[in-house]
Amino acid sequence: MSLLLITVLLTAALIAALFAGALWLRQEFQKASAESIRSSQEQFLQQATATFDLAQERTQGRLDLTTKDIEQLVTPLRDQVTTLTNQQIALGTKVTGLGDQTSALTQVLGARPARGQWGEDNLRRLVHLAGLTEGVHAKVQQTFTVDGRTVRPDLLVFLSAEEVVIEVNVGPQKQTIPSGLTGQQLSEVQRILSEAGFTSVTPAEDPNEPLTAAPNEVTSVNPVEGNSVPLTTEIVVYYAVGKSIVPNMRGISEQEARDLAAASGFKKIKVITQESTATPGTIVDQTPGAGSSVKRTTTITLVKAVAPPVVTPTESASPTASETPSETTTPE
Repeated sequence: MSLLLITVLLTAALIAALFAGALWLRQEFQKASAESIRSSQEQFLQQATATFDLAQERTQGRLDLTTKDIEQLVTPLRDQVTTLTNQQIALGTKVTGLGDQTSALTQVLGARPARGQWGEDNLRRLVHLAGLTEGVHAKVQQTFTVDGRTVRPDLLVFLSAEEVVIEVNVGPQKQTIPSGLTGQQLSEVQRILSEAGFTSVTPAEDPNEPLTAAPNEVTSVNPVEGNSVPLTTEIVVYYAVGKSIVPNMRGISEQEARDLAAASGFKKIKVITQESTATPGTIVDQTPGAGSSVKRTTTITLVKAVAPPVVTPTESASPTASETPSETTTPE
C-alpha cells in the first residue's frame, strides 16, 4: 500500500513537472514569437521607408527634368506669341489709320469740284511719269474745236507737228448713297441725292408701307444707303402715301370691327345703328366699302344692326250677335 502511494505521488509530481515545463516552454515561445514579429515589423518599416524615399527622390528628379524640358519648349512659343501680338497691334493701328484716311478721302471726293481736281492731279502725275512737260508736250482739260464741235478731252498730248488727243477713261464716277434718308420727306431725299450727283432718282409708292408712316415719308431706298455706286445708277426711293386697304367688317361685332380697322391703320371710327333682321350688334354695312384704298385719316362709318321693335296686337271689340232669322213657312 505504501509502495502504491509512493508511486502515485511520484507520478503526480512528474505530471506537475511536465505541466510546469510545458507552461514555461509556451511562455518562452510566445516571447520569442513577439520579439521576432517586432523585429520583422521594424525591418519591414525600415525597408519600406527606404524604398519610398528612393522612389520619391527618383520621382522628384524626373519631375524636375520634365519641368525643365517643358519650360525649354514653352519659352520659344511664348516669345513667338508675344511677337505676333505686337505685330497684330501694329497692324491694327495701321488699319485704323488707313480707314481714317479712306473716310477722309471719301468725304473730300463727295463734292464734284474735289473729284475733278483729284482727276486732274492724277493726269498731271501721269504726264510727269511719262517724261512730258505740261504746257509743252501735253495739256490737261484743254478746250478746243474739232470740225465745228467743242471738245474738252482729259489729256491732250502734242507729238511733233501733230496733235494726238488721248482721253483717259477712269471708269464711271462713283458716289456713296447718303445715310439717314429713311424717314425724311420725299422732296428732301430727292434734293440730297441730286446734290450728291446722282442723275437717275425714281420715286415709287411703297406697296408695303408701315401703318405709322406719314404721307410722302421715305420708307426705303434701293440700292440701300451706304453703298458706293456709279452716279448714273437708278436709285429707287420708296415712299408712303398714307393709304391702306379698308378691310371687310360686315357680319362681325362692333369691337371686332374696331380692332380690324385699327390693324389696318384706321383710327377714326363712327358707328350708327339701323333696324335689321341680322343678328343684333353685328355690322351690316360700312363706308368706305371693303377693298377701297383710302387715306388712314379717313373716318370709317359702321352700320350696326339693332332689332326692330316688337309690335303687340291690340285687343278688338267682340262682334255683336246678329238676330237669329225666323223660320218662314211657305203655304202649300
